[in-house]
Amino acid sequence: MTPALRPHRRRASSGYTLMEMMVVLVIMGIIIMIMIGRVDSLLPKYRVRAAVRDIASELRLARAQAMSTGMPHYVQYNLETGEFWILAPEEKKEGDLTVEEEDTTENAFKAAEYVWAKTMEQKLPDGVKIEKILWSAGREADLMPVTIECSPYGSIRSHTIWVTGTEDGSKFTIEPSPLTGFVAFSEGHVEPAALEEAAE
Repeated sequence: MTPALRPHRRRASSGYTLMEMMVVLVIMGIIIMIMIGRVDSLLPKYRVRAAVRDIASELRLARAQAMSTGMPHYVQYNLETGEFWILAPEEKKEGDLTVEEEDTTENAFKAAEYVWAKTMEQKLPDGVKIEKILWSAGREADLMPVTIECSPYGSIRSHTIWVTGTEDGSKFTIEPSPLTGFVAFSEGHVEPAALEEAAE
């Protein structure tokens, strides 16, 4: 008579030892520290890029509002505080106050008919600043706030904006097309004349 076969018991696999687990944790910690260091080094540049996009979006919005309302809109920049906003026209009512004269430099506002209200106010994040705004090559805007007109016909006053990251030294240039209103930006601080030559 054939004896009954006993079921084969698989040998239990041994688990990780405490030393092996400690080695794995140390390696994972080193990898995480390296990744965090790389992300931290990239954050300032991403912050500057985001600020550049915000400025470009503000210009596009002002242009779109000017075209949709049939009234000029203005984008103003305060380089000292890093703030920028849109001046939108509102019908003047009794008791309304117009924007102060220093807020309307280099532009003729129809203060007699409209109140120019600040809208879409934004502030550049820490570590980002507008280095300068140029009207043309060698001609820098020096009256604050700098005022840019967006006409109802879709044009934007010609100007070039230099944005700088104070933490990593990254540089970007923003330049809207005066005729089409297309807002372009590129890395580095580019002189207006050089941008015009590149567009030819």
